[in-house]
Amino acid sequence: GGGKRELRAPGLSVWFRPDRTPEEASAFYGAELTIWPGPKERKEKRSLRAHLLIFRFDRQGRLAELQGMKSASFLREPLPPEKGAPQELDARNFVATFDPASGALASVDARGDVDYRQGLRHAAGERGTFQADRNRLALMKGRPSLEEQGTSRLTAERIEIDTVTGEVEARGYAQQTLFKSGSAPALVTGGAAADQATLISAASLR
Repeated sequence: GGGKRELRAPGLSVWFRPDRTPEEASAFYGAELTIWPGPKERKEKRSLRAHLLIFRFDRQGRLAELQGMKSASFLREPLPPEKGAPQELDARNFVATFDPASGALASVDARGDVDYRQGLRHAAGERGTFQADRNRLALMKGRPSLEEQGTSRLTAERIEIDTVTGEVEARGYAQQTLFKSGSAPALVTGGAAADQATLISAASLR
């Protein structure tokens, strides 16, 4: 029921169980797995890239987990009629899990120098987790930050981004700097000049 998958890599090794079902596979020297949407899935192309991709299969030979090691990235690109800027998540390593029955991507757990970009939005942290069923990206560890180019910068202990609507929730000593007071309501800025920055602090911000 899932969409087509396409694997490109200069090298590939596959290990089989005694019953000839695949157990594990390694694609190396710069590998890329492209996942196309199924009939009932959101119209977007998803690509998982890394210097080394390690595939792990369940007892029925269905893909259950994918590990990306060294210069790993996860790219989401909308397909017509969906609109919006591509989204890319880079990290040192990641582990992606799949629903073996449907073949759909379930989650991505990225670690080490996590960097997220979409249009003018840029976020970073030491760890990032993406839940596909909720379209939710959570950044944590290393005081995550989210910057809207030329507009604001947000830091907190945990920042969650809805990758469809763009809504943001920050928790744990959240601080948002508005680079230009003119971009915020007067109630927040206290009448500060438009060229002055405004700092907002709270336990959580939404």
